[in-house]
Amino acid sequence: MHDTTKLSRLITEAARDHEVRTRIRSDPESVFKEYGLSDPDLALLRQGDLGALAKHLPAEVFERLLDLLKKLEEKAHVCMPWPPSSITVTEITPASTPPGALPKSVRVTVTGTGFDAGAKLSFKRPSHNVNATTVSVTPGPSSSLIADVTFAPGTQGCYNVVVTNKNGLSGTLSMGFTVTSG
Repeated sequence: MHDTTKLSRLITEAARDHEVRTRIRSDPESVFKEYGLSDPDLALLRQGDLGALAKHLPAEVFERLLDLLKKLEEKAHVCMPWPPSSITVTEITPASTPPGALPKSVRVTVTGTGFDAGAKLSFKRPSHNVNATTVSVTPGPSSSLIADVTFAPGTQGCYNVVVTNKNGLSGTLSMGFTVTSG
């Protein structure tokens, strides 16, 4: 892991200071040079992968980055210097409904990276979508979401598990959940 001290300083100051955010939007390369960002720092920013940033930044700095991205996205026509490509969904527990007849209600825990406090959970497949009710979210580099979901009769099968942040970014665990019957 490389030293992210300068990148952390930039993120912290940009999260706190409107002038720094304005300068980043108008001339990001000059700001990056001023802060002395290394080639690995620049690669992390340009990659736009929140999961990769979460692995390299201290947790408190990653939280500031998420706050900064939220502030930048609240502006209608902002071009962010490091747009995140998506969030990641790595696991869901349990990964299936318990045996028995439908309907079934299940409390699930989803883990991943980059979830925000307003994240929503849904289960999707070509013929059916089911939205869950979010109970709690732990945002940040090691994110988790707890939700309750009810599957009606006729909804058996495999589903993609999709977490969507308030800003529209989403992450998917393909075929991560199975609804069983009987």
